Amino acid sequence: MLKIIILSETNLIDTYTQKVLQPVSEDPRFKIAGLVIHPRPQKPIRQKLKAFRRRLKGGAFLVMIIEKLVRKFSMRPGNTYLVRKPFASFFREQQFPELRFNRLDKSAGSKIHELNADLMILAGYYQIVRKEIIDLMPRGVLSFHYGDMRKYRGQPPIFWELLHGETSIGLTIQQISTGIDQGAPVEEMNLSITKGDTMNSLEEKILVASEGMMYKALCRYLDPAYSPEALPSYGPLYTFPGLFTWVMFQLKFNLFK
Repeated sequence: MLKIIILSETNLIDTYTQKVLQPVSEDPRFKIAGLVIHPRPQKPIRQKLKAFRRRLKGGAFLVMIIEKLVRKFSMRPGNTYLVRKPFASFFREQQFPELRFNRLDKSAGSKIHELNADLMILAGYYQIVRKEIIDLMPRGVLSFHYGDMRKYRGQPPIFWELLHGETSIGLTIQQISTGIDQGAPVEEMNLSITKGDTMNSLEEKILVASEGMMYKALCRYLDPAYSPEALPSYGPLYTFPGLFTWVMFQLKFNLFK
C-alpha cells in the first residue's frame, strides 16, 4: 500500500482534480495519509509594492489583469472545472487528518513527518515547495507540469508553445526537485496543436487528456524499486510576457480566429 499526502492551498477540491483523483480514491492500494493545507502567504506591503513596480515596468502586471478578464468572459457557459467541494466529502470512504499551517517551517515538517507517508502530491497548490518538505517524503513529491521540460519550463503554459509555432504540447507528471520545473518526469504525453487552436481550446483539451496521468504515475510507485530519472538537460525558464508580446499574441491567435 502506498500512503499519500495531499498538499493544497485550501480544503476544497475542484472538479478537474476530482477526476484526476477519482481512480486513486477507488484503488485500495492507495491510502490518503493526510491533507496538508498551506494557504498562499500574505506578503508585507513593502514587498508587494516592490513586486508591483517590477511587474508594471515590464507590463506583466497589466498583462495578468487583462488575461484574467479575457479568460473569465471567454469561458464557455456550463464549464464545471471550477466547481469545488471539500476533500473530506470527496474521499468519503477514507478517514484522514487535515493539517493547516500558515508556514511550512520546522514545526510543520515534524507534524507532516508524523503522518508516516510515502509520497506527496500537489493538488491546487501553486507555491514553490521547499527542500525541507521534499526531503520528508521517502518517494518524493509529484506535480503536474503542462509542458515538455526539455523545451519549456515556467509559465504561462500553452502561451509560448503557441507563440513559437509548436505542433504539439507536452504534459508531464514530475517528481519535483528544488529547481523550477527541473524534476524527474514520471508520466509524459504529447498533445497535438491543431490549426485554429487557442489558449482556451488547448486548455480544455489538456484538462481532458491529463485526467488519468496522476493515477498512472502513482501506479509506478507501487514497485518499491521504482525511481524516476532526471533529464540530461532542461529547457529555458519562461515567465509572463511583456505587454507588447501579449498584445501581438492576442491579435494573432484570438482576435483573428
